Amino acid sequence: MENLRKLKNKIELLKKENKNICETQTTNSLVLDLFKNLAWDVFDFKSVIFEKKTEGKKRLDINLKSDNQNVIIEVKRFETELNGAHFEQLMNYVNTVKNCTYGILTNGNNYWIGDNSDGSKGNRDKKIYSLSIENLTNFNMEVLNFFSFGSFKNLNNLKKEIEYQELVKKLKKREEYQIFDKIKEENEKIIIGKNVSKKSKVKNSKNTEDYHIKKTNENLKNLYQKLRKNILAFDRNIEIFYRKLYISFKINNRSFLSVIFLKKSLKVIFGKKEIKIYDTKKICKDISEKGHWGTGDYQFHIEDEKDFDYKFNLIKNFFDFVKTKKK
Repeated sequence: MENLRKLKNKIELLKKENKNICETQTTNSLVLDLFKNLAWDVFDFKSVIFEKKTEGKKRLDINLKSDNQNVIIEVKRFETELNGAHFEQLMNYVNTVKNCTYGILTNGNNYWIGDNSDGSKGNRDKKIYSLSIENLTNFNMEVLNFFSFGSFKNLNNLKKEIEYQELVKKLKKREEYQIFDKIKEENEKIIIGKNVSKKSKVKNSKNTEDYHIKKTNENLKNLYQKLRKNILAFDRNIEIFYRKLYISFKINNRSFLSVIFLKKSLKVIFGKKEIKIYDTKKICKDISEKGHWGTGDYQFHIEDEKDFDYKFNLIKNFFDFVKTKKK
């Protein structure tokens, strides 16, 4: 998620400074940054193909290939306002590529998604969804995840998912919240060692510790309680924030650890690439180039007591750095 925030900030800076960048720079600086967050290796020439020639000798900006399916991306300059003619051009390209149903038109900020599942000639009526990175919502991210590496096999469900979500939003008058919005901390903050006033009491039932714990098994509950107890022993000023999808631990208003409850393990996210992690057992996975919930560049899983102390010490070493870092 931190990498997506950096991408959003880059887009806002380009707009603020009224920067004009070419199509190639738009591709390299913005579009590829997004797809790195979606687990694509942009240097893998077998799955990410640039300037591929069509049968009509046209050149495709980007051809993503996964699960024996193709998705075409047509890139315009950052300052270009996308329009119907651009979209029709994209869908015409989609029609020329085998095993290709979906196409994406983008200027690095705005993304238009086209569906050509009926196999007819490209036209402007096949746009099924649009989004912008600077106003990215949780559901936008769900849609983008359909285009993650290794997820093309699920693309046939994309249109139905979009239609369903739009129907639910209409019937329930549900709002879509931007994932970059700052959530009011007084409504979700639990301060350890201090009384919590009624005003700061959590109102959203999904932003509580019980919400996360009750959906897991007894083994993971015990592992989490042990982890939580040991972490809080670091410093009495540690704060815990209960998000909808993860639990965050902070010191000096800086997050140093995120915990996600999975079916069979606790996913622990922590660390920064610029801070050396002395992981001699090599259990930490680098996720700095991938989109993820929580804050940090590394992750590991806790499934049982095995190596618990070793994993705990990795957290402690990073915490010591965060605590001593100047505000």
